Amino acid sequence: MKIETIINFTFIFLLGAILGAHFLPPKPSEPIIYEQGDLYIRTISNPNLLKAKILAVITCYNPVEAQCDSNPEITASGKKVREGFIANNCLKFGTSVVIEDKIYVVEDRMNKRYDECKFFDILLFDLKEAREFGRQVKEVEIY
Repeated sequence: MKIETIINFTFIFLLGAILGAHFLPPKPSEPIIYEQGDLYIRTISNPNLLKAKILAVITCYNPVEAQCDSNPEITASGKKVREGFIANNCLKFGTSVVIEDKIYVVEDRMNKRYDECKFFDILLFDLKEAREFGRQVKEVEIY
């Protein structure tokens, strides 16, 4: 490398270190979520967006009248059910949570008896898969 190139890189690095914070875009306060088909994808993986990590009781449910209300195809937030949705009674709709490296979006509510924030219910279409999952305690990252 030529000495001029090294000097240019050094100057750019120092200038960026001194002024960089003033020109960087502000960090978003919420993760950016894009709907893509039947999946929600978090486009950034920034630990600064993490609001909390909790141990929670995780179960699964199916969109059927026996487990939901009279219209199981629509979530409490008014959206059509799809994989990637999760129910919780404390977090606001649209909140992203990560359980075992899978991203879910809170779009539904649970029965009123689950009034503590530590309960989550993953929406699954496969009844057998939901039964096999059972009731588990897992770490939940809230974004």
